[in-house]
Amino acid sequence: MKKIAVIFGMLLALTIALSMGAAAADTLVLPADTTVIEARAFYGVDAETIILPEGVTTIGDAAFGGSAALRTVYVPEALMGREEAALQGSPDAVFVSRAADWTAVYNYTAGDSGVTIDGYKGTDSRVSIPAVIE
Repeated sequence: MKKIAVIFGMLLALTIALSMGAAAADTLVLPADTTVIEARAFYGVDAETIILPEGVTTIGDAAFGGSAALRTVYVPEALMGREEAALQGSPDAVFVSRAADWTAVYNYTAGDSGVTIDGYKGTDSRVSIPAVIE
């Protein structure tokens, strides 16, 4: 029953995001109680960013595969080793750890109302602002 609830929660999040239009579907945030991402669960998804909650313990093969739009999947640190298998067929996508130390890349402050980035420490001319900090 738990597995069905998790799948329903993921489908509900995807349905809500996609029904809001292309701009709103750029980032898909999965429900906090999601623990398992089944194989091919988001195959071909039309989102640029997917944010998994810290409670995810399993990601199936090609779970985020087959997507030309997908760029970043934020995952719990323990799942970073699943990147190649989970992103099969999504050539521009990468996993980023939710526990990444962004202080090495950005000057920022975190508060109750969010995060304010006020500086970039890198040398790249093209910078992507992370969807998740702290």
